[in-house]
Amino acid sequence: MIEMQYPHGEDFPIVKVSTKFCEAEVSLYGGHLMSWIPAGQKPVFFMSEKAVFKKGKALRGGVPICWPWFGKHPSDSAQPSHGLARIGMWKLEDSTEDEEGVRLSLSFEAPELQLQANYGLMMQENLLYAVLTTQYTGFEPLPYSAALHNYFAVSNNEHVAITGLEEAPFTEFASEPTAHGEDPLVPSGSIDRIYHPVQEHQIIALHDPGWSRSLEIVRQGSSSCLVWNPGEAGAACMADLGAEQAHAFVAVEPTVVPAEGIVLRHAEEHVLAMGVRVTPV
Repeated sequence: MIEMQYPHGEDFPIVKVSTKFCEAEVSLYGGHLMSWIPAGQKPVFFMSEKAVFKKGKALRGGVPICWPWFGKHPSDSAQPSHGLARIGMWKLEDSTEDEEGVRLSLSFEAPELQLQANYGLMMQENLLYAVLTTQYTGFEPLPYSAALHNYFAVSNNEHVAITGLEEAPFTEFASEPTAHGEDPLVPSGSIDRIYHPVQEHQIIALHDPGWSRSLEIVRQGSSSCLVWNPGEAGAACMADLGAEQAHAFVAVEPTVVPAEGIVLRHAEEHVLAMGVRVTPV
């Protein structure tokens, strides 16, 4: 069953999915995948108990879409951090359910930038695909960056490990990063790393022995990856998070960072896609 619900008011429609494959919720505000729970599994994504549903504010948790820029706007400091998509209203274009799974198709327009985004979600048994397609109709070259900002739910971020990034160089942006095990990466405490370049074919896996599972992430159209957690002290400074929730997630994000130098030209498209597979161990 796929239906529209309004638990946070008429301004925040939620697409509720309930099938034999999974339970899921997608907010049309932000085009935001809030939850995906494969049948018989724990939630794959963390959603903050303190998330605020307010226009102009991004939701904390799930999979925010950073688009069409990642981080600060390349030239206008008055523009919102991480772009327009995560604080804008998306349109549900189509939804289908069959024996293969559930498909949702969403769209978002930024006419002032001559850009359109199409976002497809496919949910199968223990497998999620997300495809963000950007179409540009302007004539002046346009710098482009983006991210699928996954907040992956974990049993405890101090007891999980990430593999697949061992050979990739990284830049650490946390002001006071926690010392981490590196092979494999143990993302405990404060961490804010951009790995670049990361080979597109590389599988990145988040291993969680506490929940007896691994999450395998594959990417398309991305040659970078961000790993982030603010740590208890950083989370305590976030009103929509709090120190008590800092251990409940790790952000592992397929990204197109500005350092990749992507520039869109007239009639060009860019596809940023990921697959997430839940593997019980």
